Amino acid sequence: MQVDKKYSFILLITSLDGRFATKTITVTAASAGSPEVSIISSIDKFNAGSKAVLEGFLMSSTSVTSVWNVYTSLGELVPFEALTPTTTKFTSTEASSLIAFPLSVGAGSFVGGRSYTFRLTTYSTDSTTKSTFSELVMTANGPPTGGYASVSPSTGDALVTKFYISCPGWTTDSANFPLSYSYAYATSNVTPYLTLSTSSPKAYSITTLPAGLDHLGNLVTVQGDVMDVFFASVTAISTTTVYWNPAANISKITSETLQTGFLSSDINLVYQTVNNVS
Repeated sequence: MQVDKKYSFILLITSLDGRFATKTITVTAASAGSPEVSIISSIDKFNAGSKAVLEGFLMSSTSVTSVWNVYTSLGELVPFEALTPTTTKFTSTEASSLIAFPLSVGAGSFVGGRSYTFRLTTYSTDSTTKSTFSELVMTANGPPTGGYASVSPSTGDALVTKFYISCPGWTTDSANFPLSYSYAYATSNVTPYLTLSTSSPKAYSITTLPAGLDHLGNLVTVQGDVMDVFFASVTAISTTTVYWNPAANISKITSETLQTGFLSSDINLVYQTVNNVS
């Protein structure tokens, strides 16, 4: 191989029924004695709202300095919140065998939907011409977009009316499906949200609700959380008006609904009943 020239290695895997997939790795030939550098990751997309971790490795016969940098698709240097050192010196003894130099990046450092190049460069301290780098292009994943939360009907009776709660219209990249949905409610902005249904692919929940507070117009706020397979999530809210019905038999409603929930192994119905009655 000629120094500074790029070479592409392509792995082709074919099944007996004709399906196939390829993986390409491009390398640039370095001069003899240059440090060895690599970045390992099993994914090419990360959640922009969560911490990102990359595993970097290096090996050299001389002492070296290693540096992490991140670039946009246009080659511009990107500032980011590093939770681990981005520049470290290693002695020849430390670098004589494969040594790890990971990078941990704080949540919110990157913009969802954009691609970034993570580069680990290692310089040999005994020669400015002996430097190598490894880079990995990854996409920052943003939360689902375009949808809203809905609750119907707009009014009803506590513990009796069946409300249909949903989060329609949310979408994301095809690689991020399926989406998961969870629902909760609150009767004021100073009380915690209580669970109506835990996260699942079902995009709706049918549930009763408790009465809203009289001094807040009996409003109950319903919250829907929509999450993709990379755990990027978005929250949407809607409201409904729920009145207390003095004729409702709380004891009977609670007993019958809990029995139905346990017999059908419907954990969400159990959650709804306990939280709504409480």
